[in-house]
Amino acid sequence: MVGVSQASKLIRIAIVGKGAIGLILGQYIAKAYGAAVRGNSKKELANPLSFLIRNKKRYTDEQTLTIKESLDSISPLPIQAKLTDISSLKSSNFDCLLLPIKCYQVSEFCQQYQLLVKPSTTLFLLQNGMGGGHALRAHFPTNPILAGTTTDAGFKASSLQCQQTASGKLDLGWFDTPVEQQDPSIAQFFLNCHPNAVFHEQIEWALFRKLCVNAIINPLCSVKNIKNGGLLNHLEEVRALFEEVWIALLDITADQIKEHIDKEELLDDIMQVIKLTRNNSCSMREDLIAGRPTELEGILGFLLNNAPNADFCKIRELYLSIKKLETSGHK
Repeated sequence: MVGVSQASKLIRIAIVGKGAIGLILGQYIAKAYGAAVRGNSKKELANPLSFLIRNKKRYTDEQTLTIKESLDSISPLPIQAKLTDISSLKSSNFDCLLLPIKCYQVSEFCQQYQLLVKPSTTLFLLQNGMGGGHALRAHFPTNPILAGTTTDAGFKASSLQCQQTASGKLDLGWFDTPVEQQDPSIAQFFLNCHPNAVFHEQIEWALFRKLCVNAIINPLCSVKNIKNGGLLNHLEEVRALFEEVWIALLDITADQIKEHIDKEELLDDIMQVIKLTRNNSCSMREDLIAGRPTELEGILGFLLNNAPNADFCKIRELYLSIKKLETSGHK
C-alpha cells in the first residue's frame, strides 16, 4: 500500500471541470499533498494537482479556486491547484483524470478528448447514474478505469468558489479493468486522502445502491418542486416508487442484487439520506430550476432501458413528467 506522502510525489492528478464535487475532492487531494495551507503562495508549492477547464484565458494567474468547508465557515480556503486549459491535455502527463461530470457530459467528454488522453492514464469516473463506465470503456479501450460515487455535497457560490454542505463517503473500485492494468497506488491515494473512502472489489453494487437513492429522491423532489425533507410528507409515494425501483434492479441484475444488498436496509438508507439532507435541494431539481439538462437518462432512463420486461407505471410517469419539465421548467 502507498502512503499519502509517497503517493503525493508520484501521482499527478487532473480534475476535469470545476463543479462543486470536483472542488470538494480537490481540497481533499490538495490537503493530502500537503498543499492546502493558508498563506502559501503558488511559487512555494510544487503541486501536481490541476483543474482542466475550458477558456483558461478568462482567468488570470492570480485567481484561485476556493472552498468553504462547512456552512459555519467564515472565509473560504484556497485550493492549491493549477487552473489549466483542457486543450493542453495531449501534451500533459497525468497519471489520473478525475471525472466528476454529469451523465450527459460523458459522451461529450469521450468524443472531444478521446484522442488527447494517453492510453496509460487512469480515468476515475464519479457519477450519480449508471451507464457512464460502459461509455468510457467504448471510447477508451485500454485505459484503466476507476468508478465511484460520493455522498459529499455542496454548491457553487460563484464561478471559482464552492460551499460544501455535507462531508460524506467516497466509494470506489476498478471497472472493467484487468488486474495487470490496475495501478494500486492510485486507488490507495484516494483511500488515503478522503476521510471516508471505501474500496470495493465489486464496485457495481455500490453504484446500484446510489442509483436507487437517486431514483427515489431526485425525481420525486423535482416533480413536486420540494427540498429533500419534503418527502417526509409523502412516505407512501416513496415506498411505492422504491418497490418499482427494486423490481427493476432485480430484473437488471438477474436477482443477484439480493446477495449483496438487503432490501429493507436499502430503504432505511434512503430514509436516512432524506432526513440528513432535509434542507438540501437535490441536483435534478436545481438543474430544472436553472434550465440545465438533468441526469434523468442515467437514472430513470437507465432503469427503463435495461429492465424493459417489467411494468413500471410510477417510474415511467415520473420520467415523462421530468422530460416535460426539462422543456417547460418550473413555473
